[in-house]
Amino acid sequence: MGSDYMVTTMDNEWNPFTHFREWWDTDHARGHNTCEQIDYYCKTSIDQDDDVINSDVDFGVDLFFEHNVTGLWYKLYREDGDELIKMANKAFNEAVSQVS
Repeated sequence: MGSDYMVTTMDNEWNPFTHFREWWDTDHARGHNTCEQIDYYCKTSIDQDDDVINSDVDFGVDLFFEHNVTGLWYKLYREDGDELIKMANKAFNEAVSQVS
C-alpha cells in the first residue's frame, strides 16, 4: 500500500505487522475476511507500475471504509502498533459489555 498501514478490526488482538499469521487466523475465525472484502474494492493489475498499484489499493481501501457502517474496521499505522490495538480492543470490549 502507498501508506504504511494495514486494515484490522476492533476485536482482533494481533498486530498484522508483527503477527500476520495469527491476525489472519483470528480474522477468518471471526468471519470478518478483511483481506477478501478489501480485495472486492481494489481494482488494479500487476501490469501496472508500483505507483499505480499503490494508488489503486489506497483508493479501494477508501471505498471499503465508505461501507464500514459498523465501525468495526480501522487503519492501523505501523508506528501506532500494539498500543493502538490494545486501546481498540478495550473500547470494543466495553461497547460489547454495555450491549450485553
